[in-house]
Amino acid sequence: MKKYLVIFLVLLATLNLSAQVKIEKSNVVKEIDGVKYYIHTVKAGHTLYSICKAYDVSQIDIHKANKNFSTNISVGQKINIPVLFAGQNGEPVFYWHKVAEHQTLYSISKKYKVSIEDIIQHNPNAKYGLVLGQILKIPNIKKGSFDFQDSNYLYYTVEQGNTLFSISQRFGVDINQIKLLNPSCKKGLKVGMQLKIPKVNYTVSERLPLFHEYLPNSNDLVYDPNYFEQLGVTPCNSFTYNKSNSFNVVLMLPLYLKKNSTLGLVSKDGKSLLYKNSEIFLEMYQGMLLALHQLKTQGISVKLTVYDTENSTAKVKEILKKPTLISADLIIGPVYSHNVAIAATFARKHKINLISPLSQNNTILKNNPFVFQVMPSKEMRVKKTSDFLSKLYDTSIVFIHNGTVEEQKLINVYKKKLVKSYSTHPDLSYLTIKNLDYNLGGKANLEGVLSLGLKNVVILPTNNEVFVTTIINKLYLLSDKYEIQLWGVPSWDNFKSTNISHLHNLSFHYASPVYLNYENWRVKSFIKKYRQAYNTEPALYSYEGYDIMYYFVGALKQYGKHFQFCLSPYDKYPNKSGIVFDFDFIRTGTHNGFENNGTHILQYNKYFKLIKSTY
Repeated sequence: MKKYLVIFLVLLATLNLSAQVKIEKSNVVKEIDGVKYYIHTVKAGHTLYSICKAYDVSQIDIHKANKNFSTNISVGQKINIPVLFAGQNGEPVFYWHKVAEHQTLYSISKKYKVSIEDIIQHNPNAKYGLVLGQILKIPNIKKGSFDFQDSNYLYYTVEQGNTLFSISQRFGVDINQIKLLNPSCKKGLKVGMQLKIPKVNYTVSERLPLFHEYLPNSNDLVYDPNYFEQLGVTPCNSFTYNKSNSFNVVLMLPLYLKKNSTLGLVSKDGKSLLYKNSEIFLEMYQGMLLALHQLKTQGISVKLTVYDTENSTAKVKEILKKPTLISADLIIGPVYSHNVAIAATFARKHKINLISPLSQNNTILKNNPFVFQVMPSKEMRVKKTSDFLSKLYDTSIVFIHNGTVEEQKLINVYKKKLVKSYSTHPDLSYLTIKNLDYNLGGKANLEGVLSLGLKNVVILPTNNEVFVTTIINKLYLLSDKYEIQLWGVPSWDNFKSTNISHLHNLSFHYASPVYLNYENWRVKSFIKKYRQAYNTEPALYSYEGYDIMYYFVGALKQYGKHFQFCLSPYDKYPNKSGIVFDFDFIRTGTHNGFENNGTHILQYNKYFKLIKSTY
């Protein structure tokens, strides 16, 4: 026992000695690609936290400056420490504050005479609440991101790599405002030039720190390494389709056949006598039959078994008990989330790929590599929107909302996706957004959140027709003065109170999983065949059904039953461009299923027709 006690005391003494090691800044400074770095050599007792504190930098700063950096540092290791700021007269660039009991962001901001926004800028997690003992990095307002300030302006000295756009994003102001206050910068920025920056109204502005480690990583979506070790699974490019065999495809739709005793009949006034809840699924079914007919002309044989789920959980469970389902090569449906979840469990157990044609709930993909979600989730559509916006420069992003819980949730999704998308720009450290609650003084400040000289990307995260119409009408009146690009959702197309000419004038955009272009030759061909087969006009669900059946049977033909790990963005087959869908399936996690990443960015042209938008 004494022996172990001695060892413990020695270890404790060693740890205490290590904790007391004082770090001296390195005298070795090197310039790499125009940026100066301290070259710090790790010694015994040094920790990443103590190094950051000694050099007044964050761990993120160190990660950016050192490729493949690990937080497990070792003695003798050399670390590049960016020379971010130059302190003068011995004054610290940052203070390090330990959160005490009952302290708030407000009380800490008053203690150090800085704004709450400046604290959050250097401590992003602080906006979600403070924790007792938490260490905060507090900027010294005499230094930090600007040199000094007065009641109306900040004064910033231009550094290596700065651009007008990066400075405008850093401080959340218009480029034109910087140019007006600093005429000399119109000829270009020079290192050491001092700029006069107007203070922003932080009640509606927010600076989101960008993290460049979000750059695309090819290892983000690693496939299950053990999958192809299972007996009976054919590796990609080794499957050969035998025309003498048929693929067994199971289709589960809520057709409500019992209620549709008058199937296919119409009343005297020409109206359909079909049960209203079944119409869209019968249209989808008809589109699928046309796809099978087309595939048959290509020598592909399919045995289709159709089950009516009646949108009943009990009925779905009953269908899944049928012994013939185990031999299915593919299952399409059911369509509603609660039933898809039940069928997905069955698909995973029996290793059969299941296609969810309409559900936008991607939680069913978790830990199930046998589920394909055709309709992109709301998060995926926001991601595609953010990717689109990140390609646009000289923009000001503005959210206008009513302050509802649902709107705030969607805005938070936008923030996360925008940060990831804009983090691909190495010249940007912050993304400035404006967040206007229309119910809290927004009526008076609507024009105040718009910027002259920039493209104002205005996002309305709502389906409230009255509110949307109100904002559209007000923005339309301002569109002669400001450049506005309005973003919303597809359902606005159905709003009766919305003036379509206003939408065009405001360059209305939205992300949609489907796009139907009546001028496309494939659409014209489909309409002709549909009329011949069913003596009626196709609806949107008819096109969707055709695309789904054609794409996935094509995948069966190309790669066989276990095609999910063979689909590649570089393959020509199966045809990824459908009549209304674009198919680009992305695995949502190492052991998860696949979500369609194919999303159309649409806008109205001058003839008030929906077209695909370009950057």
